[in-house]
Amino acid sequence: MHICAYITLISLAMILLISLFLHFDQLHAIDFNGLENLLELILVLFKAYSQYIFLILERIEAT
Repeated sequence: MHICAYITLISLAMILLISLFLHFDQLHAIDFNGLENLLELILVLFKAYSQYIFLILERIEAT
């Protein structure tokens, strides 16, 4: 049960982080190159996070 709570907290933290980045982008008008780099960073973080979740789920199934 604790693992599900950790996954939920990490998900909420990532959503908050992404929304803060997008809000910062709207306030300070980052150029398109900066926005593209930001979106690539978000994509890489999401891929790493999804692999982490699959690893946790595999460990749960193994027990």
